[in-house]
Amino acid sequence: MSASPDCSQMTRRGWLEVVFHAGWGVGLGWLMAALLRQEPLRRAQFRKVAACTETELGSSGLLHMEINGRPIVMRAHGQDILALDLRCTHGNCIVRYEPAAEQFFCPCHGGVFDAEGKVVSGPPPAPLSRVPLRRENGIVYVLDQS
Repeated sequence: MSASPDCSQMTRRGWLEVVFHAGWGVGLGWLMAALLRQEPLRRAQFRKVAACTETELGSSGLLHMEINGRPIVMRAHGQDILALDLRCTHGNCIVRYEPAAEQFFCPCHGGVFDAEGKVVSGPPPAPLSRVPLRRENGIVYVLDQS
């Protein structure tokens, strides 16, 4: 049976080496625990939100909805349907559509977007985010990005 080393005989260098290796062990253990606890990545899927036609979009050609807390507007765009995330790209405020001007306005900082979500004026650095759609047999599917 080997005797444990006397602490009075341990050198400073030996003590630092023990502390260094213990730190590595704790760090690796923490990293492994974090990796094992991580949720698996979910695949984004298209999900049915509405059966949309131009007549169902109403006289304004708009259909407002909320998907997982995200305000979305779907609008008729010629024969296509365009879906836009209504959060302003500048301050994340909710923009509102003005049918007379055919523009989206941000009430927070005066950003203006055209009917396709492109920046017309104001501080927004980018257009409104488009929400991916898929149409099959008159049914519109929106990509669920939650």
